[in-house]
Amino acid sequence: MDTFPLELVLLIFRWIDPCLVFKFRRLGSRYNSVLIQKHFAVANVEIACGHCWSNWSHDDWMKYNRLWFRTPPSFQEAFAEIVLRKSFINWGFADIVGPIPNSLYGLTHLTSLTLQNNALSGTLSDKIGTLKYLKMLNVGSCKLTGTLPSSIGDLARIKSFHVFGNDFEGEIPTEIGNWSEAQYLSFYDNAFSGQIPNSIGRLTNLVYLNLAKNELCGLIPPELNLCECLEYLALNENELTGEIPEMGALVNLKVLNLSRNRLSGCIPDTFGNLRELRDLRLSFNQLETMIPKTLGQLTQLFKLHLSGNISISENIPIELTSLRLLERCDFPPLIYFLPRNQWSSNDMDSDSGDDWEW
Repeated sequence: MDTFPLELVLLIFRWIDPCLVFKFRRLGSRYNSVLIQKHFAVANVEIACGHCWSNWSHDDWMKYNRLWFRTPPSFQEAFAEIVLRKSFINWGFADIVGPIPNSLYGLTHLTSLTLQNNALSGTLSDKIGTLKYLKMLNVGSCKLTGTLPSSIGDLARIKSFHVFGNDFEGEIPTEIGNWSEAQYLSFYDNAFSGQIPNSIGRLTNLVYLNLAKNELCGLIPPELNLCECLEYLALNENELTGEIPEMGALVNLKVLNLSRNRLSGCIPDTFGNLRELRDLRLSFNQLETMIPKTLGQLTQLFKLHLSGNISISENIPIELTSLRLLERCDFPPLIYFLPRNQWSSNDMDSDSGDDWEW
């Protein structure tokens, strides 16, 4: 093969399916030198995919998508230019292995990118900020590492951002405050540290925020009370300290999980404003006080966890008799106080929040 003219090698092998073309590497150094050339990659991908990719089945897409992550940069660029013309990419649960190709960050037309549950490696490049039209990014459970780049703040159109279940570390960039359209943010189950950025208070359209199972420390930012659209807030299993801040403006909140931190002080009276609340978890902190009588206004409450605190009084305010929908509780004095409620047989389950269907 090394004696063949280069033009002949190009002419013959550009007709081979891209999934097979790399199986001929033992033919010689000349063939291998052809494989890394951009113009060969373009010709090969164009012949195999250029005129038929719009008719591909799901299996066809998955075959070439997995291949793309394993090919040299020249093929990755050619595939991106010729095939990936859609505004959305969904490669979740696709058995993809390897780092995110740099050419992916060149797809500036993308509005949605899903890579969830793959065996990716490496980190999220600071080039992510070039995807300025991106509205949804999901790289959850992808084995990514490193820190989140500050350039994520350039994703000004982002509505859903999910990086849960990875090995990210370092601080959550304060630039997320630029996401004025953000609605759903999942950072849980990583190793993020430092404080929750105060800039999160600028996300006034936020509906879902999950920062659980990290190493976040310091105070819960009072600016969270500005996120009046919030329906789900999970900060459990961190190292947060200080008192629970004012949250009375979060009148749409349905789930609030602050368990397994080091929060101190009292349960705020203004929790009584959260009339839509179904699930309230404050267990395993350092709270000490009576249960405020204003909790009796939470007539939609289904679950309440209070155990594992320093000293919460067993004297239950009479106003809590209005909690007729309460079925799951880990605080025995309240269970005895409401004998007519339909209690679940055992509610000493995890405070992770994973058992709540939201």
